[in-house]
Amino acid sequence: MRVAVGSVWHESNTFSPIKTDLKCFEEYELLLDNHIIDYHRGRRNTEIGGILEITENRHIEIIATVSASAIPSGPVTTVTFKFLEQNLLERIQKIRGQIDGVLLVLHGAMVTEDLDDPEGYL
Repeated sequence: MRVAVGSVWHESNTFSPIKTDLKCFEEYELLLDNHIIDYHRGRRNTEIGGILEITENRHIEIIATVSASAIPSGPVTTVTFKFLEQNLLERIQKIRGQIDGVLLVLHGAMVTEDLDDPEGYL
């Protein structure tokens, strides 16, 4: 079994005037491809770390895509969300038909300048 794994994680506060841009993700966590596995393997306090631990001996191959997290703050800028969306979807599209599923770690409280439910949109 092959499963694509990714994360787009942010808790937005719509009352905050401080927008969350790409730099916010870069400063906290913005990882691509196998850098995700290298960073999260052995970290039991992260969702992706837990996924890696559980799948390790179960004949499940993980294909890492994008892992992006930023400290809670204001809405994510449209440009930033489009960057994250494009990178995630491009990677999944490349392996479409070669995977059995997609597992995304989402916070559920992200808001962008244009979308009230960007995680639902993904």
